[in-house]
Amino acid sequence: MNQLLIILSALLLVACASVAPVLPSDNHVAVNFQRPDAGAFIVMLPPEAELPELQPGLAPLKAQLHKQIKAAGYRVAMLDESNYATIWAQEVQAVGGIYDPVTGNPREAEFARALVALAQRVAAETKAVLILRPRLIMRTAKLTGAGAVWDGQQRRVPTLGLDGGSIRYDGNTQGVSVQLIALTSNGALALRTYGGASLPWRANLITKQNEFRPDLFDNDVEMSDAVALALGPLVSK
Repeated sequence: MNQLLIILSALLLVACASVAPVLPSDNHVAVNFQRPDAGAFIVMLPPEAELPELQPGLAPLKAQLHKQIKAAGYRVAMLDESNYATIWAQEVQAVGGIYDPVTGNPREAEFARALVALAQRVAAETKAVLILRPRLIMRTAKLTGAGAVWDGQQRRVPTLGLDGGSIRYDGNTQGVSVQLIALTSNGALALRTYGGASLPWRANLITKQNEFRPDLFDNDVEMSDAVALALGPLVSK
């Protein structure tokens, strides 16, 4: 994983005023989207992680998605991983692959076609009204004062060596977010939303280095918050 530099102030300062978090501008909700009726059946594809370092977050992500979708009054189930791998491979083959055989670059149009076909197939077999594709990904976060803001979330930057002081951060870093794509039973895009979860880097003022947090996914509240943000259009009254 490429480590983003956190720009540290040379002086310990009182943190400046925080920027209020807002939902990301690239959230998408279809103009004709309507929340399903209570008791409707929703199928989740197995969650995926953009980077190997985010794999430990998949279990808490699954748990929070199940918990919050059920709490909203829906029935929910996750597609078996082996079954998903089989049918996804079939749909990828049907579109001729989702990576360019020469450059290795993603073929976005072919990926979209394969995902639509997968959603239609799963919906037809399960009678689900929505197919959800959850992922853990890295997103740009704006550093401000003692924290960072991104995807509707605000978190304090984990810092070692302050000795009771405070510090001001500026610039950009990366935050872990939940990305949720929801497709209707006919494969149309209903939602593409994001929810900020955690800041993966810890600033160590003693070693003057940034460290990947060993406790990144130990806090259930952070994942719960992120899932609630991503699920907002689906579960909010």
